[in-house]
Amino acid sequence: MKTLPLFALASTLCLIACGDDGGGMAMPDVPSNIPAMITISGVASEITTGGRQPQAGVAITVHKVSDDSLQGMATTDANGAFSITVPTNGAPVDGYLKASKSGLKDTFLYPPFPLSSDFSGVTTLMLTPGTQGLANMVGGAAQPDPTKGWIGLLVLDGPSTSATPVMGATISANPTGEIRYNGSAGIPQSAAQAMSTAADGIAYVMNVPAGMVTIGASKSGLNLKSHAVNARADKITLTLITP
Repeated sequence: MKTLPLFALASTLCLIACGDDGGGMAMPDVPSNIPAMITISGVASEITTGGRQPQAGVAITVHKVSDDSLQGMATTDANGAFSITVPTNGAPVDGYLKASKSGLKDTFLYPPFPLSSDFSGVTTLMLTPGTQGLANMVGGAAQPDPTKGWIGLLVLDGPSTSATPVMGATISANPTGEIRYNGSAGIPQSAAQAMSTAADGIAYVMNVPAGMVTIGASKSGLNLKSHAVNARADKITLTLITP
């Protein structure tokens, strides 16, 4: 059974913070004159046993974190690409993206910082219920509870262009769920097999209580910042942890 492509989330999560060039995206200085509109663009893909498959017809929406209000929308083209222009009202946009398509789990992506300029190369990875169940199974977790959330995350050593995944980081979640880490093959491991991040920096919080969850990580020599995400019931949430 081909499983590695299913859980190679490092490239996806990095692309939330990076661009298609694969390099890290530095946290920008907030400009004195923020443009009235910024453009968020990228590609929506499904993770399958054969790898990533671009998905046409995915509804992509941008929402404010503060009140979930809709800021812009688009539908992916035949190549899975999308581009959305959203208003800034003169301030950085603290928002998230939602990707929806029939047959795939809704995915919510939280950028690493509020956006004050165009943001390209955003990859939204989506899973079928079966793929999500497979992730839980190989990780030795209970099958996905439809009343709970599911978080995939990547720990990076910084927001700069040289940022790399952090090995040996321990994840925390409040409230907590079934925390799992990838092994060296990029596949979720049981709690007994892996107790910190591998070289890809990937971790999961499976079956976490729905609602606001504070995600953090600890690693000697790094001051990693915790932050809250909304882990919606029966949905996929992707985020990053950085210093």
